[in-house]
Amino acid sequence: MNRLSANGAEFIRLHEGFRSKWYLDPVGVPTIGIGFTWRSKSFRDWWGRFKSQPFRRGATMTQHEADDALQFLVAREYGKAVNDFLGKRVPQHVYDAMVSAVFNLGPGALRWKWAAAAKRGDYSESARLLRRTGVTAKGKRLPGLVRRRKEEAHLLEKGVYTGVHQRPSAPAKPLPGASTPKRPKPAPAPSHKGFWAAIAAFLRNMFGRKEK
Repeated sequence: MNRLSANGAEFIRLHEGFRSKWYLDPVGVPTIGIGFTWRSKSFRDWWGRFKSQPFRRGATMTQHEADDALQFLVAREYGKAVNDFLGKRVPQHVYDAMVSAVFNLGPGALRWKWAAAAKRGDYSESARLLRRTGVTAKGKRLPGLVRRRKEEAHLLEKGVYTGVHQRPSAPAKPLPGASTPKRPKPAPAPSHKGFWAAIAAFLRNMFGRKEK
């Protein structure tokens, strides 16, 4: 089934940011790492397995722990919810965009019209609807959410990972043991000078023999 790509994970990290210490998000939800909150069951599971400290003010986590937790949460909760909803393979950029939106909005967002449009393969309509979905928190329109929905919609429709540094494709390398075929050197053009030089040599040989 679909899996989050490295570009998709980086896309989520760019939008969520990284905070090594426990903090309250704009609507007062305790948060840490790459936007992880205690509301997420899979995050509570991860924290219980790998952290010995309570999740409260003063709690910390490293960047490496946050990257590990992101993969854990996507595999067990957010990405799983998208896969269960779609029930089929979709283009990588479509899955990555949907996981980013669901990671931010929660699996309940898959009941909305943008997700239904994506499921039936109408990515243009899905992107149009996603641009105006979930851009407020407690009735307040947040510029960060507006930008995120816009970039998620662009990723879903066009496959563009805004802000993600994607390495250019490397030139194809020859297979081991294979040699690059060499072009044959062009044959030298015929030269009149060479013809007359041959005649002169022949005459010198003839007259030289007579003189002996």
